[in-house]
Amino acid sequence: MGITLAVKRIDNMNYRSDRTVTGSPLTLSYLPPLTRQQSYSLATVYPYAPNLTGRWGITQNFVYKLKKGTLLGGKYGTDLNINYSGVYNIDKQAVNATDSIGAAGTLGYKSDFFKLGEPLYFNEFNTEISHKFTKKFKGILSYLNQTYNIDVIEGHPAILWFIPISSSPT
Repeated sequence: MGITLAVKRIDNMNYRSDRTVTGSPLTLSYLPPLTRQQSYSLATVYPYAPNLTGRWGITQNFVYKLKKGTLLGGKYGTDLNINYSGVYNIDKQAVNATDSIGAAGTLGYKSDFFKLGEPLYFNEFNTEISHKFTKKFKGILSYLNQTYNIDVIEGHPAILWFIPISSSPT
């Protein structure tokens, strides 16, 4: 059995070799996402990419191996893995009425260290059961519930494409 819990708060960790450049070029810092690295293609469609301007991250993982030779463990044993990851904005309150958050030359905000802010950036709950039936056959049953804030993570709202299946002349 194994249990892990990790919590991280980051605020303004945007280090560049040239401070005047915007976007992703010339970034020097590496900020691990603190979310589970998925193995299967459907779960990897929307991974979390860290936000450099401030975030709270939490992840917990519970792993348990059911013993071999038991009813649920079977001949080879069964693995159970439960994971939760959540990434939130930090709480940002304007310093005074004349300053705005993100104003040039200042951060323009104060932040209570332990307070979570809005919006939610990313939220994920995984359950995975892995069972080996024979020496050559193994089955994996997974459940994944994921919330992905595309406006914050990718910087644009979701685009919905509507493709007509058939059209008729009018």
